[in-house]
Amino acid sequence: MRRSGATLDFDVDTTSGHPLYIPNGDLLTANKWHHVVFTWDGNVTGTNAKWYVNGVNKTLANIAGSGSRTSDSGYSPYIGALCSGCYFNGQIDEVRIYNRALSAEEIKRLYLLGN
Repeated sequence: MRRSGATLDFDVDTTSGHPLYIPNGDLLTANKWHHVVFTWDGNVTGTNAKWYVNGVNKTLANIAGSGSRTSDSGYSPYIGALCSGCYFNGQIDEVRIYNRALSAEEIKRLYLLGN
């Protein structure tokens, strides 16, 4: 997951490239905290990929994916960066990774817990 300008994206390695899951429009305001959640079921077409900002589901603008997922072994995950030298300019707090996609209700509850 990384930030480019005021948008966010999440990309996945596949046999045909790197599909990007990008929310529609600018989501983040500088100098404000945001609760950001990305859910994904592992399908490279992105039919069930969703972005939530401050508990609200945002429309996806770009889903480009085909092929099949490649193995994640041998890769290090990056949070706030794409690769070495490509970093998010801000603060990240309370990173959570689940082994399932959270429901909209669960995401809203997590957002409200932080307020």
